[in-house]
Amino acid sequence: MSKIFDNFTLYCTGTFRSHDKSELKNIVENLGGIYAKGFNNSLSYLVVGSLKGSTKTSKALEKGIKILTEDEFLEMIGE
Repeated sequence: MSKIFDNFTLYCTGTFRSHDKSELKNIVENLGGIYAKGFNNSLSYLVVGSLKGSTKTSKALEKGIKILTEDEFLEMIGE
């Protein structure tokens, strides 16, 4: 299995239609990434499910953290 998230730290926020958060954590870790325990400034990616006006999304934009939608994340992992 490809390790597409090697050296990357990810965190997922919001509601996801495809997987629950424990499944997302396992996917990230199986692909070589680190799943953060919470939002922090050292994230490589913030994966955003359905939510509106998220404080985490705003903070990520301020800090220059790459934001992925659920669909973008699924495309990256080949789903």
